[in-house]
Amino acid sequence: MVELLPSKQTVARSNRVIRFGDFSPNSYFISFMELPEPLGQVERDASKYRFGGLEVKSVNILRLLSEMEGSYQLLKYMGFEEDMNAIDEMKKKYYKMYFRLSKQEKSLLD
Repeated sequence: MVELLPSKQTVARSNRVIRFGDFSPNSYFISFMELPEPLGQVERDASKYRFGGLEVKSVNILRLLSEMEGSYQLLKYMGFEEDMNAIDEMKKKYYKMYFRLSKQEKSLLD
């Protein structure tokens, strides 16, 4: 990979990135860098993003817990102790749910 000077521009096209940068005062060079293919499928089903549309699975509960942990930390740093404690109580409920679902999902695989 080639390092470019600060005056570079980046243009994304499909799975390649084209970089333009100053190589010398009167010339330019182009370098191509392969980008990885998308790791997963793009979700095109909008029905999952309505009330009750997302499956209650352990992975989705972990996503929820991650958001709650972030909210808890922000509340703690900002000094909102009452709200922080409310989030903490909610987290306990969902941690129990996560471990129960995770155990059930693993037992189905066995």
